Amino acid sequence: MHRLVLLLAFTAACSPPLTGSSHVAAVPDGGSHSPGSPGSTGSTGSTGSTGSTGSTGCTGSTGSTGSTGSTGSTGSTGSTGSTGSTGSTGSTGSTGDMANPPTGGPTGVTLIDEQFNSADGAPWPAPWVVAGGVAHADVNGGRGRFAPSLSSYSLARMAHPAPTGDTRYVNVEALYTISFADVSTSGAGFYVRHDGGYVFQPPPAPQGLGYCAFVAGFRNQLELWFETGGQEQQLLTVPVPLASQTPYRVRFRVTQSSSNTTHLAAKIWPASGAEPSAWMIQIDDHQPLLQNLVGGIATDGWSNFTSGSATPAADVFFADINLKNVQ
Repeated sequence: MHRLVLLLAFTAACSPPLTGSSHVAAVPDGGSHSPGSPGSTGSTGSTGSTGSTGSTGCTGSTGSTGSTGSTGSTGSTGSTGSTGSTGSTGSTGSTGDMANPPTGGPTGVTLIDEQFNSADGAPWPAPWVVAGGVAHADVNGGRGRFAPSLSSYSLARMAHPAPTGDTRYVNVEALYTISFADVSTSGAGFYVRHDGGYVFQPPPAPQGLGYCAFVAGFRNQLELWFETGGQEQQLLTVPVPLASQTPYRVRFRVTQSSSNTTHLAAKIWPASGAEPSAWMIQIDDHQPLLQNLVGGIATDGWSNFTSGSATPAADVFFADINLKNVQ
């Protein structure tokens, strides 16, 4: 999504498909889906220390034996001292970037279920709105179809707002289907915690804010990104084989793991096959503006064609979008 800067270490980061190294990549200098290098692997969180065990209470003293008389009375037995409480166990440090937590976990209510059931040619159903850069957007065969207008940065974005203040939209898991008319020139991004903004917008327009799973068809990668102030930044990439006219399922999970840490995880697989059990890519992020943020969702369609191209941008498709709250 975003203007990627060429790095010598990964020469083909935004040109025709490039095979990067699995899970590990250098932190990119710039922020765009165009030339830029993959993000770095997050470090492993430290394990919290174990709390100390409470001390054992002392044993009470034994009472003295009564003196002997005609019938000497027996002294009472001293009471036993109470046992000290056990110290609490220290908390565990946060999961490192490439840790592998369970795929599923308990989920709550469905927040968004978009099936694009309108007739072909109809607009994307409300409350979807154009956030920016859209040449055309309509319903096609039970899918939301759109393509970007050609510019120096050809990015189409459709936004679906969240109810104001609805904290169920902080920790979410999205499951959806994507496909490309021409995978070699296109990318498809899915944002959560999104503010409805667009890239490179001057105030007072929304500046673009959120976390994104980006399927970079043009370079055969699954990528994790964030956007703040309308500037996108790549966090991490992993190579995946992709093809045109082929539906893929994507699962994208974003959860608040501590007050200043959000965990992102994603995976992709052909819709005709079985879902992988493990996440393919994941990382912890600490962007202050994105922590505990209530936001909606957005879909991006990107093209590597720019202004002056004789060929229009190819269509990108989204379908079967389901967003659930993760408890």
